[in-house]
Amino acid sequence: MKTIFIPIYHAFTSRNILRTDVFNILKENNKLIIFIPNDKEGYYLKNFKHENVEFIGTTDINEGKKLRFLRKMARFLFNSGSIYWFLKVERATQMSLFKYIYNSLLSKLGTFKIFRDIIKSIYQSNIKDNIYLKYFEKYKPDLVFIPDIYRTNEIYMALAAKQKNVKTIGMVRSWDNILGKGTCLIDLDRLIVHNENMKKEAIKYLGYQEKDIEVVGLPHFDYYLNFDPTLKNEFYNKLGLNENDKYVLFVPYFGTYTEATNEILEIFQTAVAENKLSNNLKLVLRMPQSYTPGFIKLFEGKNIVVDYPCFKYEDTRKSSWEFTDEDMKHLADSIHYSEIVINFASTLTLDAAAFDKPIINIKFDGYKNKKFAFSMKQIYKVEHWKYVFKTGGTKYPESIDQFINNINTYLNNPSEDKEARSKLINNQAFKFDDMSGKRAAEYIISQL
Repeated sequence: MKTIFIPIYHAFTSRNILRTDVFNILKENNKLIIFIPNDKEGYYLKNFKHENVEFIGTTDINEGKKLRFLRKMARFLFNSGSIYWFLKVERATQMSLFKYIYNSLLSKLGTFKIFRDIIKSIYQSNIKDNIYLKYFEKYKPDLVFIPDIYRTNEIYMALAAKQKNVKTIGMVRSWDNILGKGTCLIDLDRLIVHNENMKKEAIKYLGYQEKDIEVVGLPHFDYYLNFDPTLKNEFYNKLGLNENDKYVLFVPYFGTYTEATNEILEIFQTAVAENKLSNNLKLVLRMPQSYTPGFIKLFEGKNIVVDYPCFKYEDTRKSSWEFTDEDMKHLADSIHYSEIVINFASTLTLDAAAFDKPIINIKFDGYKNKKFAFSMKQIYKVEHWKYVFKTGGTKYPESIDQFINNINTYLNNPSEDKEARSKLINNQAFKFDDMSGKRAAEYIISQL
């Protein structure tokens, strides 16, 4: 039996790996040593216990000043629309003018691979006390699988593997990571990506050879193809909806976009009151997974239903949540029974396309234009969104009237843009065929 190390330090990584066939297949004939945050040991043991699986809780990596400085450099040492957008938002909320100019210059330097490689090399050479080395001595793993190549604990695990000459396979967690997370601080032996676009990015920006990259699709999207929805009346009761109601699912960002989001809610409610939208049309506002009631002030209206998803821990840290099986089903139900999915540059656009649901990506700022960091129009500067634009699979209202008209258009003809939505999901999910998790697991096993 071969031994595989897997670090899992983010709830999305947990969902993408442990609640898919990646985990189901790997655990059958291999010994899995899964590294997790200390405070989640009980949760993981309860939900994923198996005779071939051992969980090890660890603390967060506590880096010194020099390593933190290098990591911050790496965060901006990449020249893309996504980094430009991130800098502008940070400048508006917490970044001084000096730091903004400095980080902008770093971004320009990041155009050149040599500068990214220099910072990566200096960073790696300054790591002296790696908490994972002792586990390599104890378990002598045959392979290390890194499901998120940009997170700190995962980076340290990969570097410990390199020091011990253990083969590594990495995975890019989300479609926006390569173009939006700055300089990747590790080089792995093999890399798993979701689609051909990401493969090209990994070759161009991360320096991988084509032969060392495996395209598998989106393992957590396999669930959608096997999805058996909750009975409609049960799901509606859960949300507090009446049986004759229809609803649009709204998935926004908050932070600097809170004012604009509340204005969109008010615009929707006003449109219903003025009979521009049907009075039995509701808006279900799906809050971010880490939010709890009362965390943020929201516009309230009788046609607005607020939904707080995902399992929460007792403390209020942003990371203290997880996707349970029930949460995965709830998200799928929420999309399945919706008429339209509304958001602005959210990954939920892909989830909606997987269900062939009409999609509206808001491209106006509410009642008036707002400054860059507060503007929903500007969020489309993020680099990965160019793939969505190319497909034509969504509508982009640039005014209140267009927004209301787009909703009514899709309500009257939900099949509009159907072909483009199909193009969108097939472009991003590689093969939307219920085999992504299996492909990922079999590739990992093939490298043992």
